[in-house]
Amino acid sequence: MSGRTTRFMVTVAILLVIALVLWITQIKNPPTQQSLGPMKGETTQTVQSTTESTKESTSKNESKEEKKSPEQIEYEKIRQLFIDGELEKAIEELTKFIEKNPKSDWADDAQFDIAQCYEHMGEKEKAVKEYQKLVDKYPKSDLVNSAQYAIDLLEGRVSYY
Repeated sequence: MSGRTTRFMVTVAILLVIALVLWITQIKNPPTQQSLGPMKGETTQTVQSTTESTKESTSKNESKEEKKSPEQIEYEKIRQLFIDGELEKAIEELTKFIEKNPKSDWADDAQFDIAQCYEHMGEKEKAVKEYQKLVDKYPKSDLVNSAQYAIDLLEGRVSYY
């Protein structure tokens, strides 16, 4: 036999041994089936105590989290309109939010969202105008580069690729 044939046969033998070992391991230790509901003999009381302990750990984690400012909470509620596709209502509420909180840490985010709403509605000129407002009103915002890129994209100065 040539050296190539010998190496091929050795490789096949090693792979067969590995497959055999994996097969034997599966027979001796079959994987357990995951269940979403209570197992046989398990009472609903056990499920309730598990649920209660989960609630306790969740509330502990929430207390460890940073407290949200009232402005952030309000902004997130309004942003949900945008996420839900209620774009006109989102624009209206985001505009009110900015008027009410012009110095808020969330005002630039709200301005960016207004521009995105118009962009999603297909109103490119209004979107460009709103992105430009963000660049002008909030020049130190971390969203300025994204807004400028969106302007350039909408005006055809850059492409997606």
